[in-house]
Amino acid sequence: MSSRFSCAGGRHVGKTPKTSDTPAWRFFSMRPQNTEQEGEVPPDFGVRTLWQLVRWFLVLAGWASAVALTCIAAARLLTHDATLLFVWLNSFTLYIYLPAYAVFVFALVARHWWLGLLAGVPVVLHLVWVTPDYVGHAAAAPATGPSLALFSANLLANNEQGEAMAEEIRASDADVVLLQEYSTRWHRALRASGVLDPYPHQVSRVRDDSFGTAIYSKFPFVDAGIIDLEGLPMSTARVTFVGRVVDIVNVHTLPPRVSAYLPAWRAQTAWLRERAQAAKDPLILLGDFNATQHSLAYAGLLQAGLVDSHREVGRGDATTFPNGLAPVPPIRIDHVFHTRELTCISLSEGVGAGSDHRPLTARLTWH
Repeated sequence: MSSRFSCAGGRHVGKTPKTSDTPAWRFFSMRPQNTEQEGEVPPDFGVRTLWQLVRWFLVLAGWASAVALTCIAAARLLTHDATLLFVWLNSFTLYIYLPAYAVFVFALVARHWWLGLLAGVPVVLHLVWVTPDYVGHAAAAPATGPSLALFSANLLANNEQGEAMAEEIRASDADVVLLQEYSTRWHRALRASGVLDPYPHQVSRVRDDSFGTAIYSKFPFVDAGIIDLEGLPMSTARVTFVGRVVDIVNVHTLPPRVSAYLPAWRAQTAWLRERAQAAKDPLILLGDFNATQHSLAYAGLLQAGLVDSHREVGRGDATTFPNGLAPVPPIRIDHVFHTRELTCISLSEGVGAGSDHRPLTARLTWH
């Protein structure tokens, strides 16, 4: 016979069968195993139970995060900025998908392959969306000829730090100064400081809400005016730079803070896109767009053939808002766009003391 039995009770005394490894699912079991006596609880049972509860919590939280972030990413792909919620979520694209990376790594370590696959979807899309701000753009070319210097600032209408802003304008040595939220207080403060004296050519509409606008220039205007878009003004001017006319628009759109503002915001950004598509002269759009590089409005301007100066000079990751005045992560909603006849050779953000926006100083020349 191939197997042997003892005389006592006929128990098998042959080679003990090999036991299989503990199934993976038993790792999450909270039932004590291998106790020495029935009913005896191992001394580490409480610690093991707590760890297993933590593991289950992490798995459930990972699934919840992965599902939510995948849905948000899908909404961007399918209905970009369709609702106010998604406008705001897309504005903070850089930050909101960061939990997906943690879930992805946890899933790989814990061998939850389906969870890892799901978390990988927003991770990959996030990389696609944010990478252009960091790579693939050459450094600004050195200036080899005359450059057009522009300074743009959202002043914040009730900001009282006029002297600091006047110093920034003076230090910029700009040829053209564009101001948003240009209120009576700001008009008086900047005029009194003398910082606008070198700019004899101006077009403005002073308002005591958040939508006053002004352009001050050292160069004579070919023409200038105020355009009313959805009841709000934007100042425009055409100047001659090195023998060619340049069209400049001082942008300040209605912020999409509530759903009621969305139609006007969309109409204003659509007008900017149409202005770019119909441009006959070299065009520069700069100011407060109230839209990040992850918005549908931004994408429309690129599709219209405009160049984002921040990315052009390798500074797509720059931020301009809220400048420390609101409890949200910093984002870029102030931009300098231009047509391809021009090249941006430098672009920097200032301090913007007292304002929720950092001012921009850009220098452009002919391509």
